[in-house]
Formats: sequence, structure tokens, C-alpha cells
Amino acid sequence: MCNHHRSAWRSAGVLALMLALVAVAAVPALAAKPVREQLSTDPTVLDAGSGCAFPVEFRPHAGARFTRTEFTDRVVIQGNARTTLTNLESGASVEANDFSRYSERYDAQANDVLIEVSGQAILYFFPGDQGPEGEVGENGALYAVVGHAEETLDLDQNLITSFTLRGQAKELCSLLD
Repeated sequence: MCNHHRSAWRSAGVLALMLALVAVAAVPALAAKPVREQLSTDPTVLDAGSGCAFPVEFRPHAGARFTRTEFTDRVVIQGNARTTLTNLESGASVEANDFSRYSERYDAQANDVLIEVSGQAILYFFPGDQGPEGEVGENGALYAVVGHAEETLDLDQNLITSFTLRGQAKELCSLLD
């Protein structure tokens, strides 16, 4: 999944999910059937300072699939891809797996999004987020993780305020520098 869907929470995606959850709660008959869609596997770019000090292109290999399923209480994205990440300034690249299950659930009382990621995933963090090595610095952070991670995205602060990982994290920016 290259975790590009996480950035949706920092944009219009938050409002869309909150409205969808309210609408589904208001009409119980609609809540019974999840909505499933295939997500784009087009290359995307993570801007400089949003994961690394330089822009990084995520290019899923042929046959990649990302499926988003919206339930009444959560959104789940299933990733099945091998991805090439490229430093757009130097041309350096590295490959990483994204065979993961990514789940996000909105907690209205706390105004948080609770995120769980299991499997092999590519995760990026913005400056100020809590990441695998504590608070993320001014350029953000980019990791390949294997295992089970849990994050809390505080929508009032627009920050990941907690991060735990049972598994391993490999920092990727230094491999792309």
C-alpha cells in the first residue's frame, strides 16, 4: 500500500470517512454491506520533508493490488505489492514489499484515528509524528516494517501521537540518499 492512504487522513479523507460513518450509522440497512474498491497503483510522489529530505517516488511493480474496504466502523486496505522507491534528486532506488493489512477506525470521542498495520509495509511519518525511533525530525521518516504496528493519529494536532511496533523497522531514507 506504500502507505499513501495514510496521508488521506491529513486531508479531505478525514471528513469523508466521518461523514460516511455518520451516514451509515443513521441508516442501519446500509451498514450491513461493506463497500469495496480497487485503489490506483499509479506511481505517487512523497514531497521532500514528508518522509525524507528529498522527494521520493513510489512505483508499484506490475500486478500490484490495493483493495480498500469500508465497513460501518473502520476502513481496511489490503496491499499486495512490491514497490520501487526512488530519490527523485539523485536517482537512487530501493525495492520494498507491501504485503499488508492496514486498518483505520475513527474514535469520535477522542477525535483520533486508530491505525493498525500488519505484515510487510512501507510507512512514512511527518515531522513531529511519533515513529519507530521516537519523535520524527524536520524531514520526516520513511521505513519498511515487518510485524504489527499500532498508531494513533490525533486529528486536533494532525500528528501521530503514539506508535508501537512488534517486529522490525528498517529506515529507508539513508538507503536512498
